[in-house]
Amino acid sequence: MSNNSLISIEEFSLTLRHTHTEIVNSLWSRLLSRSCTIMLRCFILLLFWGFSSSSTITLLLGSQFKLQCLPESDLMFMEYSWSFSNKLDEDKNKQIRFSPLDHANEELELNPVEKQHAGTYKCVVRGTSAKGMMKVKRIFKISVIESPLFISWQLFDGDERETVTLSCSSSSKNINSFDSAEVKWYKVKDTGDSFDLKELKPVVRNQRNVKGEEIKTKTRRVYWTSDLKQPDWSITIDSLELDDEALYQCDISTDSEKESVLMELVVHPAPPPRCLNQSQPWEACPDLDSQSSEAILCESLTEFSLNLYKKLNMMEPEKNLLFSPISIAMVMSQLLLGTRGDTRAELERGLFLPSDFSCVHSEMKKLSSRMKDSLLIANQMLFDPELKLREAFINQTQEFYDSVPQKLTNDSAANVKLINTWVADKTQNRITELVDSLDSSVNIILLNAVYFIGKWKGTFEVKDQQHFTTLSMEILSVPALYSSNYYLATSYIQVLKAYVAKFPLTGKNSLYVLLPFETGKNQLEVMETKLTDKNIRNMVKEMESIIPVESEVLLPKVKLLVNTNLFILLKKLELPGLFSDPNLCGMIDQSSSMPLSDARHCAFLSLTEKGVEAAAASSVSFSRSFNNFHAMRPFVLMVFNEEINIPLFIGKVLHPDKNE
Repeated sequence: MSNNSLISIEEFSLTLRHTHTEIVNSLWSRLLSRSCTIMLRCFILLLFWGFSSSSTITLLLGSQFKLQCLPESDLMFMEYSWSFSNKLDEDKNKQIRFSPLDHANEELELNPVEKQHAGTYKCVVRGTSAKGMMKVKRIFKISVIESPLFISWQLFDGDERETVTLSCSSSSKNINSFDSAEVKWYKVKDTGDSFDLKELKPVVRNQRNVKGEEIKTKTRRVYWTSDLKQPDWSITIDSLELDDEALYQCDISTDSEKESVLMELVVHPAPPPRCLNQSQPWEACPDLDSQSSEAILCESLTEFSLNLYKKLNMMEPEKNLLFSPISIAMVMSQLLLGTRGDTRAELERGLFLPSDFSCVHSEMKKLSSRMKDSLLIANQMLFDPELKLREAFINQTQEFYDSVPQKLTNDSAANVKLINTWVADKTQNRITELVDSLDSSVNIILLNAVYFIGKWKGTFEVKDQQHFTTLSMEILSVPALYSSNYYLATSYIQVLKAYVAKFPLTGKNSLYVLLPFETGKNQLEVMETKLTDKNIRNMVKEMESIIPVESEVLLPKVKLLVNTNLFILLKKLELPGLFSDPNLCGMIDQSSSMPLSDARHCAFLSLTEKGVEAAAASSVSFSRSFNNFHAMRPFVLMVFNEEINIPLFIGKVLHPDKNE
């Protein structure tokens, strides 16, 4: 090859091989791609596509562009010359007359792009290679448009297995009824090179024949949305499938005009089943005889009890207070048995249990068994007959809580009677009304009742008209329990800022009475702030070491029946999942949200000459280191089980003769 040989390398063929229709069709293809969600982004993609793969580079008027003559070359000492023709010709054999351009660089910049820039550009490079002197020629064809082709359509979206409506109506004033135009619907499939239109044939939903019989349609899922009277040709697609995701076209035709409405349907995949991998039974306790599990539960229950006291005291600080933490804990524990995921974690935190403490239910069962001589505990679950409880949950409820779930009736009044009758029976008629009404939408009710009777180990006589001083310094005349020679352990507990008396009761139980150091609201509040798990355990331990001495005792005769709004209390325990969308997958095959709608707790305590009598029900108690102990002013009481070392009842007496 001679040094003067001319080699033509047309890496970008600028011959216009596409007709105008084909170019528009190609634009359609690009613009209708799923990635084009923003029009400006679509146009940028269009320019890039034109530059990289089409025979003609299409530029937008006013934009910026650079023609690079030879991106990669082995030539050395290159010299460039550019020429231009304002013609775009398809015939390769036809000669184009070029006019030289006063430009001698590798790149030719069009900035800004103008109409006169449309045409054919030729760049010739002259340089030295290993074979000698060579020339390389490159041709560019440029077309200029004033604005890109924009096609807009409406976007609809729906969830798999749900229903969606695609809208179609005419903008023409000449079309005023359903039958005044011929309408066809198409599902548009982008095949890459073209569009495949598959006609849809909507039907009338629940169409009837002349005899009034409903016409059964076979697997039809596309229906006319309107009543076929108004000029509305919207369609409804039932039971969406992922394959329904596509472009849809509605063509409205009359004798004189035709219009098309384009839309895109996006189908979101249905989420996995709510209870996927969460329906398994509660896991087994790895060591049923572990003493550490027992200690964990007892410490958790004490901490839970004192936390409840603080929350309840904040709710109604000026009223008598009485509740059974063991009753509330039992309800929450039985609910915990059926929860999974975040709801389980929330309840464990609320009960002050370690995370994933699998032994909680077996330990609750042992706890109930050990207290059976002094505390009767009963549990019950009532549920909507339409709910299908998991067999494993039913079996474990019976195993751990000695309860077989029962079905509610369809009568709200009958359900109220059913609940109150059960509670009255389990509390020896001390609590006869736990609920006064019941919403018909209630699906699940968890009940717990505890009944406690502890006899004094000494005797009291009743004295009438004894003075009790309230926080407001009001003097009340109330009956009181008196003994001149009661053997009693008393002490001033420095950390509590309180005098404490320990009254031994039958059945390894004790009544602790905590009396503030001085009379007054502030002193009571100071003592209450000291009621922590650690301080109470230290108090119990210290009182065990004190030898009872013969003392004069005067206590108000107390009979309390206190109703507690457990619903608000649980909210204050920071259990948001219970009130929004609890995960009950261990209990039922849950497909929808079932938030907690109500919770009740009622506690009864009678402090008489016969002893301490107490009862509690939930849906969802008592000293001074000297020879006399007079508790004739506000005090805190605890009924404590010494065997398992947890409080059974906690209360606060501000007015001995008031029920709340």
